[in-house]
Amino acid sequence: MIPQISLQYLYLLHNLSFMLSRVADSIYWLNRYIERAENVARFIDVNLNLMLDLSAGMLQQWHPLVSVTGDMELFSDRYKEANSENVIQFLTFDEAYPHSIISCLKIAQDIVAATEGNTLDFLFTFEIGNEKSIENEGLGTNISYLL
Repeated sequence: MIPQISLQYLYLLHNLSFMLSRVADSIYWLNRYIERAENVARFIDVNLNLMLDLSAGMLQQWHPLVSVTGDMELFSDRYKEANSENVIQFLTFDEAYPHSIISCLKIAQDIVAATEGNTLDFLFTFEIGNEKSIENEGLGTNISYLL
């Protein structure tokens, strides 16, 4: 015997699946921004380690670090020279630069704040007035379903 599904249950399933897809989307973007921040940190770390191996007469290479981001024009508008101080400031702490580590982490923080508790809040505020218990013939036990 197939149980009748109520409109309330269908409404719950529809909204829950929408909520879960929103949460999954948020988790995807959260991961992307954290990964972007991690990659920028890795660029800076590798460059700092390479500088340790440079001989005394060689120039430090900070320009390519900005170049690889594709935002050289944005960097040039704000800073005069691609030295260690300017490049690290730009890639790490510049809040006006959307791909800096600090900007990526702030966006990730906003995503968490916007997503936090949405699914559980929805489930706990949904009025479950039509809960029934159906006898599971195979196990002989009662299983609660929303119908």
